[in-house]
Amino acid sequence: MIISPATMSHFYRTRMRAIIFILLAGFACSTHAENKTIRLVSTTSTTNSGLLKVIIPAFEADSGYKIELFSTGSGNALHRARLGKADIAITHAPKSEEKLMRDGYGKIKKPFMQNQFIIVGPESDPAGIKYSPDIVSALNNISNKQSLFISRGDDSGTHKKELTLWKLAKLDPYGDWYLEIGAGMGNTLRQASQQQAYTLTDNGTWLALRKKLKLTSLFSKSVHLDNVYSAIVINPEMHKHTNYKGARKLMSWLQSDHGKRLIQNYKVDGEQLFKTVE
Repeated sequence: MIISPATMSHFYRTRMRAIIFILLAGFACSTHAENKTIRLVSTTSTTNSGLLKVIIPAFEADSGYKIELFSTGSGNALHRARLGKADIAITHAPKSEEKLMRDGYGKIKKPFMQNQFIIVGPESDPAGIKYSPDIVSALNNISNKQSLFISRGDDSGTHKKELTLWKLAKLDPYGDWYLEIGAGMGNTLRQASQQQAYTLTDNGTWLALRKKLKLTSLFSKSVHLDNVYSAIVINPEMHKHTNYKGARKLMSWLQSDHGKRLIQNYKVDGEQLFKTVE
């Protein structure tokens, strides 16, 4: 059988079209493949406390997603979220979180756990705050005695809370006794320990590190010291490249029975570090 050149040319053209179609279809599928990486930016206290070392592997095992974690203070975490450098943020700075939502950069916000802020300091308690009737009295004692107080000074959720508390006490901390160091919670506690100073910390980081510190918990009983953590899914309409589906998956998991159980059961030396909230 003799095949004419015209027939042969048509055969090759048809075959090439089929190959090109298959290649294009494969490329389209690959470009629309689900993004299995979630960029999580989280406050340092969730890292310092050790909690994320427990919940991240559990979530990855349950979901098939991988977490890319960036740990920083809440102020910087929300700034990164605003720039689209995260898919989801975990922070504890309510006023800044609400501004992010009002500005349209946050799509969904869900409080999911809490603990307490506390003031720690040297066991000798030179300012005598241990038996203060309220937080205002405790801060006034520190200010009046000009006892060394170390502030994170890093625009974190803890720093924002500290500034709110000074304002509540109608005090403007200033002088050699008040030291802002621009550091995370772990490093702030270590420096306070070295210099035998007072500082404000979240209870979770304190419980995780206290055995390595020459400090003691001195004041904690106040409604003004509640510390609520929220998860915020970044708005894909503001940053189209964000992994909205993955971020929603993580948010839902944090509020699932498994997620809640891991958070509530996370303990250091038998003490619970966080409680879940509805």
